[in-house]
Amino acid sequence: MGAKVEVKMTPKIMYDFMMYHTYRSFSGIFGIILGIAAFVMFGTTLGKTDLSYSIVYCLFGVWFIVYLPVSLYTKSKRQVEKSEVFKNPVTYILNDEGIEIVQGEEKVQCGWKNILKVCSSKKNVLIYSGKRNAFVLPKEAIGEQYDTLVTLVQKNMPKKKVKL
Repeated sequence: MGAKVEVKMTPKIMYDFMMYHTYRSFSGIFGIILGIAAFVMFGTTLGKTDLSYSIVYCLFGVWFIVYLPVSLYTKSKRQVEKSEVFKNPVTYILNDEGIEIVQGEEKVQCGWKNILKVCSSKKNVLIYSGKRNAFVLPKEAIGEQYDTLVTLVQKNMPKKKVKL
């Protein structure tokens, strides 16, 4: 039993990964809270204090709620366009031994013991091989093999490291 997924990385796929990775961390959640708090402070101080204080609160809110996601999109677009790794499709072959990564003539095997965690965003399955590195498998590319993939992951990974 195995699953084979071919992925052509796009800025949209990379952006979904970066948003998930950023906003599922403590700093990402804290940033959202700060952004909301800044907008609340903007609303409550507007007309009650010096306008410059209100503007500063508004700017902080824009920074955390608007600027950071936009900058993640531009970063993901730039990363996909400039990286040689993303120029050609990558095939991921999942089986009981682990994940075989194939691109052109190159093949690399990554055993399940080297996988830190497997989780799922709205559009992708993320297989983390490092704290900041993951194999990004779009659910659209996985298609009908999703159940097979989930079964393989659950069979070969500790339950606490799987969130699908």
